[in-house]
Amino acid sequence: MLSMPPEDRGLDLTDAMYETVTSSILTDPPAWAGASTTAAAVTFRTVVPQLAALSPTERALLTEWLDRATDS
Repeated sequence: MLSMPPEDRGLDLTDAMYETVTSSILTDPPAWAGASTTAAAVTFRTVVPQLAALSPTERALLTEWLDRATDS
């Protein structure tokens, strides 16, 4: 397309290509099955060990808080 003169370029094709590429990369967020705080806490709890920015003590405290949130 870039090698074609501007007046011969089909801009509709460019728009269609853009829509196709972005729709294959970008997706809608998944539907939130149960909009409960317990579900969010359980999900977040699974990634706490991977939070390298937190110290081990901070991760332990966060884990304790999330465990409490899921018990209530």
